[in-house]
Amino acid sequence: MKADIICVGTEYITGMLPESNTGYLAGRMAELDVNVRRITLVGSYDEEIKKALDDSYQDVYTVLITGGIGYGRNQNIFADYFLKKLIFSEKAFAHMKKQAEKSGVKTDDVQLKSLAEFPEGAMIFDNYEGYVPGYVLETDGKTLIVLPFLSTDIKAIFEDDIVGYFYKRVSIGKAGMKIILNEKAEKKGIRELLSSLGDLCKSENPSLDIVKEEKNYVLKIRAVGPTNGDAMILANLFASDCCQKIGNDCILNIKEDAI
Repeated sequence: MKADIICVGTEYITGMLPESNTGYLAGRMAELDVNVRRITLVGSYDEEIKKALDDSYQDVYTVLITGGIGYGRNQNIFADYFLKKLIFSEKAFAHMKKQAEKSGVKTDDVQLKSLAEFPEGAMIFDNYEGYVPGYVLETDGKTLIVLPFLSTDIKAIFEDDIVGYFYKRVSIGKAGMKIILNEKAEKKGIRELLSSLGDLCKSENPSLDIVKEEKNYVLKIRAVGPTNGDAMILANLFASDCCQKIGNDCILNIKEDAI
C-alpha cells in the first residue's frame, strides 16, 4: 500500500519551529507495510493545501495530512475539496468538551463546535490525550487521514485508531513477481516504459516498481491478499496486464520474486 504525508504549517517552512511529526509517522507507517512515497510541507494557505492534495492523488490513493488544522479551519477545505457537506457531531463535541475540562484547557462552546464539524461520511477518532479529534474520509476511491497539530495528539490518535485502520487495509498474504525486460525494452527507456504501463504504475495493490538489476530493467510486482495464494493470483493477473501493455517482444523472462 502506498501513501503520501502532507504537513501543513507556515511555521515549519519559515523555520520558526522544527518539524518532527512526519518522521514518526513515516516510520510507523513503514512498520505497518504502508510505503510512504512523498512527504510535503506546505504553508497554511488554502490553495497550497489543495494543490498538495492534487499532486499526491496523482500518484497514490491514500494521503495523511497533519498540522495547521486546529479550530476547524481546514475542515472547510477538505469538505470543499471532496464536494461534501460539513456535518456537526454531537458525540465528538461532548467528548472534546469533557477532555478540555479534564485537562484544564480554556475553550468555549463556539470553538469546540467548530472543531466538531466534519466532512459528511468521515470516520471520527476521539482524542484521549488532548481534545482535538482526527478522522478518516473515504470517497471516490481516495482516502484522506486527518490528524491534529500537537505531537502528543498525533501519536495518541495514530496508535489508538490509525494503526488498527491500516491493519484492516493491509492484508497478511504476500507475493512477488518480477518481469525481466530485454534489450528492446531498454532501448525504449524508462519514460516510454512508464507511458506504456499507464495507470498500472499508480496501482496500490499490486504495486509496481521499475528497477535495474545487473544489465536488465525489471518490473517488480508486490501484491497482498488474505492468503499468500490469493496474493499470488493477484500478482499473476497484474503481471499479465503489464506484459500486454509493454508487449511480449520486450520480455526476457517472468518469475516469482521473494519478498
